[in-house]
Amino acid sequence: MEQNREPTCGNEAAEERLFRQIFDRNRAIKLIIDPQTGGIEDANPAAVRFYGYSRDALREMNIADINTLPRELVLAEMQKAVSGTMDRFLFSHRMASGELRDVEVFSSPITLRGRELLLSIVYDLSGQKATEKTLREIEQIFTLFMEYSPILVYFKDEQGRALKVSRTFEQLIGRPAEDMIGKTMFELFPTDFAKHMVEDDLKVLREGKAIDITETLNNRYYRTVKFPILENGQPKLLAGFTIDTTEQVQATIELQKMEEHLQLTLEATHSSSFDNNFRTGNVVTTTALYEFLGYGAEEIPKTMKEIYALIHPDDLDSINHAIQEHNAGKTEHYYAEFRLKAKSGEWIWVNGLGKIIERDENGQPARLIGISTEIHYRRTAEEEKKKLEDQIRQTQKLESLGILAGGIAHDFNNLLTGIFGNIEMASLHCAAGSPAWEFLDKARGVFSRAHSLTKQLLTFSKGGAPSKKTGNISKLLRDASMFAISGSKAACLFDIAEDLWLCDYDENQLSQVIDNIVINARQAMPDEGLIRVSACNVRLEKTPVPRNSDGRYVHISIADTGIGISSEVRERIFEPFFSTKQDGSGLGLATAFSVVKRHGGFITVDSTPGAGSIFHIYLPASQRKVEDVTEAASGTEHHGEGTILIMDDEPSLRELVSILLRQMGYTPLCTADGQQAIQAFQELRQKGETCVGAILDLTIQGGMGGKAAGAELHKIDPTLRIFATSGYSDDPVMANPEQYGFVGKIEKPFLLKDLADILNRSLPTGKA
Repeated sequence: MEQNREPTCGNEAAEERLFRQIFDRNRAIKLIIDPQTGGIEDANPAAVRFYGYSRDALREMNIADINTLPRELVLAEMQKAVSGTMDRFLFSHRMASGELRDVEVFSSPITLRGRELLLSIVYDLSGQKATEKTLREIEQIFTLFMEYSPILVYFKDEQGRALKVSRTFEQLIGRPAEDMIGKTMFELFPTDFAKHMVEDDLKVLREGKAIDITETLNNRYYRTVKFPILENGQPKLLAGFTIDTTEQVQATIELQKMEEHLQLTLEATHSSSFDNNFRTGNVVTTTALYEFLGYGAEEIPKTMKEIYALIHPDDLDSINHAIQEHNAGKTEHYYAEFRLKAKSGEWIWVNGLGKIIERDENGQPARLIGISTEIHYRRTAEEEKKKLEDQIRQTQKLESLGILAGGIAHDFNNLLTGIFGNIEMASLHCAAGSPAWEFLDKARGVFSRAHSLTKQLLTFSKGGAPSKKTGNISKLLRDASMFAISGSKAACLFDIAEDLWLCDYDENQLSQVIDNIVINARQAMPDEGLIRVSACNVRLEKTPVPRNSDGRYVHISIADTGIGISSEVRERIFEPFFSTKQDGSGLGLATAFSVVKRHGGFITVDSTPGAGSIFHIYLPASQRKVEDVTEAASGTEHHGEGTILIMDDEPSLRELVSILLRQMGYTPLCTADGQQAIQAFQELRQKGETCVGAILDLTIQGGMGGKAAGAELHKIDPTLRIFATSGYSDDPVMANPEQYGFVGKIEKPFLLKDLADILNRSLPTGKA
């Protein structure tokens, strides 16, 4: 089968058999097409699998049945292949399932049994398209990171020119970030500063290693980390990030000054001079330090042996080492810090500062004179300083992660709303019990878990005021406890009163409290154990926090059969960053304490080492009546009529909410930001029409958000019912929407039933 010559009769059959073997056995998708009619003459097994038709069915089809182009355009494209003017084409092909796939087609003429046909080889581009989409999303995330990064982030080429800088550079340099691209450091910074920057850049690129440096510019201090980006093992680009550490440096300087002043004060009050005679072993010393340690004049040591008997055994090696270093001429003075035993038995930190003033005939030290000073308070301060610095570093990490977590959770909530909303709409168009319906039902089942993840991210990022609802906490106690013990050998026993009073609570935050305490209980029981979770109604006359008006509280107790807690640990158990676990953050119980306190309640613990622990949580009972809550509750279905204004900067969410509202009988009016929403509402009123409600997203990138837009809409129509929606549940508006003029809130992500529920609450008739 060749293009340039006719096969002879002798080899025609053999060549056709060879062609058939290649055609059928090759994994590439292949079609043989009549270019005059578009009829599919044959299709190989790979094509059968790809298109989903049988081979016989494909032989009965025309290529125009598969190609989404009009038939005349398909025939015209085939003529290009026949003439040889074009052999590569990009089409969209329709599968037997109705699915459309982007394909790349290579077509060339062949002669088969005396007929001029086209051999088309088809390549599926759907995977490539998905990859390209993923790359675009990654690029968008990187762009957003550079736009909103709170620290200075940059990338440079091998010549030190700026390739990409974060938006925060505008505050440092005073010019738009876009103007910095392609500039050298000498074009952006003062000469001396730029010179040091370039030297550091060249060092990183030359050595291929990261550096961590401190820089000073305009009387401010910065910590910078620079590192190379390698290509084939060689530095190709330079990247780095810079953090303003001015406040920390200034605090350190002030602390150093305070320490120096403290040391001078201690030396002036609690110090003793000494004269050690290495030949005789005698020591001549003044009394001040030893009197401070509680010794009388007759008890002051007079020999080196007596002094060494007072030194903590763990410190002897460091003292001897310091003397040896000084003796060898490696240090100008002898200096050591060690503990001396006070008469009370307490170990007190002191330092020794001295100098060898006399040596024997062999060059060995003969006399060492100096001063010993009590530094116990300084050493204690240093240890506290180290703890404080560790806490500050951990706090800074948590703040950075919190910012990132909040951003991720917001974006993820938008994605979840789109994903699960469309899944729910697809379910409405599937027959119950069908395979597709079952798969969609399983996907819906993941919604609560995904929603819980974003809730945890937002709680971690905000730590703010609770977004309360009124309800019974029984189910929350069971669900949170069972989730916390999943995967462990522990078991939960519940004793929850059936008439438990209602509480005003933030579901996510309270779940975190129960989760943290139950996890601690589980970890306190190395083997199998039992955790008892109880809840009942109590009336309290006295409380450690401002008492509820009627003294009604819901008392939650969580008891374990673990190892218990010592009194020393129990006193600090709710302190931030305090943990007895090696890998613990020290935030679990501190967070629980804070959340309960923000709910107007309090938390206590009873424990005896070896006998387990009981955590008691007291939450104020709600002042609302059961019938109030019942009235506020609503069903999961809603029907209405009229126009509802939608404002969201995410096109897919606007489309989804529109579909949901149409499902309920409403006419959606979609806008992307506050200005558009105001204009659309004004135009509607000019036509003599109005909206029965509005759903406004609080966070609009680069535009007017829902809070400001709602205020403007109420200037036009004070009676307009406006709902706030956001992926940031920590927004103050979401915590108390009524205080900002909204009739309710819709937290992202949400499903059809969530939207129906809020509309039932505030638009019960579906009309203005």
